[in-house]
Amino acid sequence: MEATEYVPQKRRDLYREQRAISREQLPEDVSGAVLFALSDLSRFVTGQTLAVNGGFVMH
Repeated sequence: MEATEYVPQKRRDLYREQRAISREQLPEDVSGAVLFALSDLSRFVTGQTLAVNGGFVMH
């Protein structure tokens, strides 16, 4: 079962349409961020929130 199966299609469409990257989010999008966080590339990164949302929310 999809983790977001309960979300109405209208809301899913809103999320996709309001993103800077307007496509469905893929598992690889999240796993890439996780691999970065676990890699030595992130060794000097502290106390950050990494939003993996295609630009739906930007700070």
